Amino acid sequence: MISNGYVGWKLPEAERARLLGIIVPRYDRIVAHHVTLAFGVDETYPMPMKIPATIIGAADDCNGVQCAIVEMGGTCDRPDGSIFHITWSLGVGRKPVESNHVAQLWRRMDGTLDFEHQTIFYTPEPIILDPFFTPF
Repeated sequence: MISNGYVGWKLPEAERARLLGIIVPRYDRIVAHHVTLAFGVDETYPMPMKIPATIIGAADDCNGVQCAIVEMGGTCDRPDGSIFHITWSLGVGRKPVESNHVAQLWRRMDGTLDFEHQTIFYTPEPIILDPFFTPF
């Protein structure tokens, strides 16, 4: 039994390619892989259902972490208190987990721009996601 992993929704390859044409990656390492529902779970954790998903914005700390903000089933709020998002691109030395903090900046900044980070609101873009579990 795999005791540690995460569950969520993965971007199918064709959907990923389409979205990369809409949200331009700002950093060299393109991730654009999935939306996390729960972290630190095992394979017995219930798989999420396929639900409507929409990209509604993006956040960037202007220092190597960019993420797309996702509304899942009508909310951006994950059960753990963070924001549904997709780590979009990363600069040198940055890690995907850091996008959790950047996504929170999107909520607090409410779409304004400053010298430390930027947030962007998009015309809502419906997306296709497939449920998945990945072990660490």
